[in-house]
Amino acid sequence: HLPRAILFEAVPADWMRQLASVGAIGIVSDGRKLTERIARAIKQAGLGLATYTENDPEYAHRLLDYGVDSVITDRPDLLAGLA
Repeated sequence: HLPRAILFEAVPADWMRQLASVGAIGIVSDGRKLTERIARAIKQAGLGLATYTENDPEYAHRLLDYGVDSVITDRPDLLAGLA
């Protein structure tokens, strides 16, 4: 009964089928392998989206512009105030 997300290094073409097969409500993915098109499709489907591990403020800002809900980082000091 816990909400689940699927971790993908790169989001596969059949991501919707894979999420449905396990009842997941979100995706966690390598932010450097996430395209804007895929990010927007995931968000348009009403799903959560988080990326890992981004330490570059400029790239993290780009991910947020894609609609990503959360950016996982090793350097929160560099990304503070980004949202």
